[in-house]
Amino acid sequence: MSEHYELRAWLGWRKSDSGGAPSDWQAFLDRLGNHFLPATWQVMSRFGLLSYLPTIFSDTDDAETIAWPDEIALLAYRSREEYAKHKDDDHGRKYGKSHREIFNFTAGVRQSKSEWVEPEAGTGPCRRPPKQDGPHFADADAQLSVLLIGAPVRMKSADLLAVSAEVSGEAVAWCMRGFGVLWLASARDLTKQSITDPLLQAWPDAKVQSWQVAKPVHQVAAEGLTVSDNTSWQFCAGLTAVQQ
Repeated sequence: MSEHYELRAWLGWRKSDSGGAPSDWQAFLDRLGNHFLPATWQVMSRFGLLSYLPTIFSDTDDAETIAWPDEIALLAYRSREEYAKHKDDDHGRKYGKSHREIFNFTAGVRQSKSEWVEPEAGTGPCRRPPKQDGPHFADADAQLSVLLIGAPVRMKSADLLAVSAEVSGEAVAWCMRGFGVLWLASARDLTKQSITDPLLQAWPDAKVQSWQVAKPVHQVAAEGLTVSDNTSWQFCAGLTAVQQ
């Protein structure tokens, strides 16, 4: 498949309860697995979604790491124009509204957000294309990996991409205050150490909080997807069935 597509990145924090604290973790996981993750693939595949890479982290350190997201995703769409068509469709609008039933959008460090990935480094997510014939995010045969880095200083997305320069595949980085996320498409032999060693040399005070290799999803069961902490999944055209 050609790598001519648009990437959209998502950072999600779960909705707060009535007391202002993050809502129950297990209930959040159940809602993601039973509805949200399968619906993203089923609904948005009608609007140009080619690849979907959701990742769930953990609530273990919520008190100390409140700025880290609970769930993130990288999505490859055929075009921005096809994506926009979901806003004029009943199912698409319903899916869009479902975000606010699960995620927090109140201004602050836990404000969920999504942005298009740009080729140039800026304040949002940025992208490095694959080297010639290198793996990309809409490649069903690629290994897709996700790295969450905690850092006392704000890293720059372009610098985070630079530490993965030896990877021949496509890469996306998004850095916020207190953390950075690095998504990688690679051959199947990419190891955690090959990425984390140069990263920790560049930022000795940084800490690798999570390293996930996405699990390929071939079929979503009627009851949904079984989800757990620190897990990533790969939905992809040509790999994952779409229910009719």
